[in-house]
Amino acid sequence: MSHVEELVLRRLIATQAIRVRQDADAPPFWYTSGLPGPFYTATQNLIGQAVAPQILAQITYSLATFKQPEQQAAAAWSLISKQWHANPEYDELIRALASFLRAQLATDSVVISGGERRDWFFSIPIAQVLNVPHLAIFKSGASTLTAPDGTLHHQSLGGREVVHVADIINQGSSYLGMWLPAISGQSASISTTLGVVARSRVGINALEQQGLRVLTALQFDMACFERVLKLGAITEYAFKDIQRYLENPASWVRHLFTYETGALLTSAANADARTRSRIQTFISIDPYSLREEFAPVLRQLSAAMRSF
Repeated sequence: MSHVEELVLRRLIATQAIRVRQDADAPPFWYTSGLPGPFYTATQNLIGQAVAPQILAQITYSLATFKQPEQQAAAAWSLISKQWHANPEYDELIRALASFLRAQLATDSVVISGGERRDWFFSIPIAQVLNVPHLAIFKSGASTLTAPDGTLHHQSLGGREVVHVADIINQGSSYLGMWLPAISGQSASISTTLGVVARSRVGINALEQQGLRVLTALQFDMACFERVLKLGAITEYAFKDIQRYLENPASWVRHLFTYETGALLTSAANADARTRSRIQTFISIDPYSLREEFAPVLRQLSAAMRSF
């Protein structure tokens, strides 16, 4: 592993930013896409496990309270910058990521962008280390440009090269649906993106098909999880479970539905509203064509959610 890979991985473990199914009784994680999986990454914890929920909540509050994107962006900038200056471990990580990115760029004359909300945990301080403007992109499609000193940047982005920094690359849907259209809408160009972590090749491939060069500080492949196992952070069961998933997600789901139904139903019975919505999406879209093969299990899954 490279220095930045090892640093990101150890920081993920130290802040409990990565969680796995340690045994067969543990429920799966339900991702935003509506798909289940054996591990989950809370990248915001890299800013500090204790403060991450507070900062995320404060950013959410500012988005709801302030009406203007400039005010919202300023609030996020202040919150994240304050923690960056106060946390030496987070600062070390940010500077390593910035150095990794700088070494891959042909020019320093770029704009760093990040999408609402978790991208900002990395894009805002990386822009400051590189001493370049930061483009905060909102889910609404609005965006605000901030100078390296935190003041509002009034220059046009027309013709500028933007590098998008993401906390995690999953399926690439946020890029395609929000971040790339917002950048092109500013008459700027983008050819490179940095993902602090990448869950799999799926999202990377989707972005590469759009002509992007995709940089990742850490990719969750088997080499990564072999290292996690050696560090004692996961069990042998978890390692084999993840291996099955990375080799073939559909096969992993079939294994879950066949041999670990109890864990599956537990995840539905104890789910919050957001997770129930994701499970319902999975049942509705039937991404792995399980409806006929596992009709009884799917009925039990639906019934478990209704009994909540």
